[in-house]
Amino acid sequence: LSCCSCARFHHFQKVLQFQMPADEVPQTAIETEGVAAALHHAAAQGFFPQVDAAADLDSATGSVLGSLLRKPVALMYDLDVWDGMLDRLASSFGPGCMHALAVKGTAVGALLKRAVDRGFGLECASIGEAIHAEALGCPRDKIVYDSPAKTRGEIAYCLRQGFHINVDNFEELARLVQIRAELETKEVLPKEGVVGLRINPLCGAGKIAALSVSVADSKFAVPVSMDTELLAAYEAHPWLTCLHIHVGSGGMGTGTLVEGVKIASEFAQRINKHLGKRQVKVLDIGGGLHPDYTTDKLPPFPEYAEQLRREVPGLLAGSGGHPLFDKVVTEFGQSLSAKTGFIATRLEYVKQVQGGSSQIAVGHMGADMCPRQCYTKDHKRRVEFFDRESCAPLKRCRTSGKDELRTTHLAGPLCFQGDFPARDLQAPELKAGDFAVLREGGSNTLALFSRHCSRMAPAVLGYKIQREGQQDPKVASMEVLKEPESAEQLLGFWGTSVPPDLQAKLAASA
Repeated sequence: LSCCSCARFHHFQKVLQFQMPADEVPQTAIETEGVAAALHHAAAQGFFPQVDAAADLDSATGSVLGSLLRKPVALMYDLDVWDGMLDRLASSFGPGCMHALAVKGTAVGALLKRAVDRGFGLECASIGEAIHAEALGCPRDKIVYDSPAKTRGEIAYCLRQGFHINVDNFEELARLVQIRAELETKEVLPKEGVVGLRINPLCGAGKIAALSVSVADSKFAVPVSMDTELLAAYEAHPWLTCLHIHVGSGGMGTGTLVEGVKIASEFAQRINKHLGKRQVKVLDIGGGLHPDYTTDKLPPFPEYAEQLRREVPGLLAGSGGHPLFDKVVTEFGQSLSAKTGFIATRLEYVKQVQGGSSQIAVGHMGADMCPRQCYTKDHKRRVEFFDRESCAPLKRCRTSGKDELRTTHLAGPLCFQGDFPARDLQAPELKAGDFAVLREGGSNTLALFSRHCSRMAPAVLGYKIQREGQQDPKVASMEVLKEPESAEQLLGFWGTSVPPDLQAKLAASA
């Protein structure tokens, strides 16, 4: 071992002594009782305007017209669960890692800021996400830029800012070489900027083909089979100090993920041996860990980290080998955030079909917020229903036996037949005003928001549950993380301004 390697090893071992073990991190998760408490509190605060069926009103004069623009729908996050998930990841992997949360899955500024304040970085797939990261105060060396379609202007900007740039292909590398050389004739580039090259370890597909990128026809990366060209690239450019992989974004088993990391780690050592020096000092292992969308079980960060320690000694602190890299970067997204939030909507209408044996519940979340659930069969999520008044789970308060359940289809608000976030559910008889909740909605929902039918994006709420000493969970605090989209913002997207007379009418109908 070199002196510097020994120093890194002893530093890792020393820091690890003070690292909270993963099994001691609070194992917080959103539970049905907590959802009910959050709904009850939010409804009392006016975030979910009541919906009344015509038959429930004594007369037309008892009808409440309600707001024109405010809809009974929101994306809600348990802030303790959000923070706990971040801490669980950091504790599982130990020191020596920089965790860059994937912005594309969850881009709510207040949540990203909480991650940045905890020492996390942000992984950005577009220049818009990178600018967002800067606006949140994310340190520039913790902004990881991974766009597969980087323009010359974007490459120059990222080099000047000192971002961590992962190059996708050899053509992009040639472009970056030109831009870097030109910039260096005019200015001194930040030393902290890391440049890596993404390789495809060719590990195969996971359960979801559209999210599996380690296949032969992947749109991403340079196949590891092009080893001669890869070695030549690192030899020609001493500032290439990182190797990057990302096996897939969902449905990838830990075995496949570990295989990809092992291939990348071994290839990094091969590069260094070929060059006769330790040039590759950073390994970016991407994300890809798949959360459990069927239960409250937490993502297997501890299990994944332990498997990496066994299979790739020296990658993570505590693995028994000498440190292979100065820094390991991760890019987890939905595994970090999906289970920290949910979407809730009151049902606007309930339609009895097939002679009353089935019901269609129409709410305010559909393909606008849940395009993957509506357009594919690969992204099913749990759906639960809650009472309109008490917010208690309906399967507990409105049924006494399985015979009272009926086939239920949850429909969204968009004007096309495929707008069903969930079909063939089993639920008791539903009423207008009841709540439908899509669990595991903290990732890839609002971030995939669709402009079809020009729906306005809902509010995002954050809350904390008082868990200790309470038999029934209660909300300790609730805040607006993002205001609902306004008519001005919506029309601005389409290049239309709101004239003064229309603004006055909308204000009067608020």
